[in-house]
Amino acid sequence: MSHATSATTRTFRILIVDDEPALLRSTCRLLEADGHTVFAAGDGAAALRIIAQQQVDIVMTDLNMPNMNGSVFLRQLREKVSPAPKVVLVSGSPWEGEPVKVDVTLAKPFTREELRSAVAGTYL
Repeated sequence: MSHATSATTRTFRILIVDDEPALLRSTCRLLEADGHTVFAAGDGAAALRIIAQQQVDIVMTDLNMPNMNGSVFLRQLREKVSPAPKVVLVSGSPWEGEPVKVDVTLAKPFTREELRSAVAGTYL
């Protein structure tokens, strides 16, 4: 898998999964402005359909979503994709379900710099 690189920037193919449309749009815009290729899904089922067609480096997912929560989505992702992409967990509240393996956690609300740090932190 090749990535565009420069002295200061590495770009990724990022899938964002969140049921909040405004947050989904703004996060996509911020990451695209940084040169990343971004895919958006409003729930876990839509995200799995994208993953079936697109190779991604990083998945940023909310945990608390209707229909398929982030925990179920991540479990199915790991069953279907090997090696699994890096995972940034985005949540506005503590998770009380089963433990979820993630590479980076990002609390809502977040700043542009916190978002950048989370993306960069997946490959440290």
